[in-house]
Amino acid sequence: MSNVLFTRNPSELMDPDPDVWDDTLLIEAYERAVNPIKMAIASKLEGAGPSGDQGKMKSGRIKDFKVGMPVRALYSEDCKYYEGVVLKVFKDTCLIKYLGYNNKEMVPKKNIWESHGEKAIQKQLEEAAAEILVTSKLTETSEEETDASNEFDSSKPCINECLTKKASSTKSCNSPPFVPRSMPMIPPPIPPHIMNQFPQSESELISSMLMSWYMSGYHTGYWQGYKSSQKQFQGSNRKKRGRS
Repeated sequence: MSNVLFTRNPSELMDPDPDVWDDTLLIEAYERAVNPIKMAIASKLEGAGPSGDQGKMKSGRIKDFKVGMPVRALYSEDCKYYEGVVLKVFKDTCLIKYLGYNNKEMVPKKNIWESHGEKAIQKQLEEAAAEILVTSKLTETSEEETDASNEFDSSKPCINECLTKKASSTKSCNSPPFVPRSMPMIPPPIPPHIMNQFPQSESELISSMLMSWYMSGYHTGYWQGYKSSQKQFQGSNRKKRGRS
């Protein structure tokens, strides 16, 4: 069972100013930014569905299957057709390798059709490369965030010790002047490869902005809840010690 991190006080529930918690405009702006993306994805899925591919391939039945033959086969995971190549031929099935994705699957011969040609193969290779690149970047970002979080947690116990050492070192005549930790540090410049990937259209900019707001609010609320739970836990421990 999960632990409660944050609980609002009863006085906060009776807030006299309801506009403080009103996020209607934010939700409407988010929907306006996301709807075009949803419509584009829906239209793409409708055009690439199995029925559409079957309509195009009714005249492309294969009678003689051969190893190495380029084909267009149905993938069982999403029921869509992809360009592939025949690796092995059996009585009623073939072992197909899907180009670009490099995954293999046994496909019934009734779900294997003639290839749509070099253009379709090249397009699929580009789409697969883009998907693999996005997936790898998301994985790297997730791993970097995890490493940064672990590094921050491991440095917590030595914060007071480090501050004490820095304060004592300022007493030396030869040491540089002590710089308070509260002074803001100049952030490093954004890497050029990130600047090149910034969204260009207004809808993409709004979507990115809203997503950053959401993630910022999520982590801020999580931190506030964590600090509140710590205070409540410390207060309960003090009460127990007082009773004992």
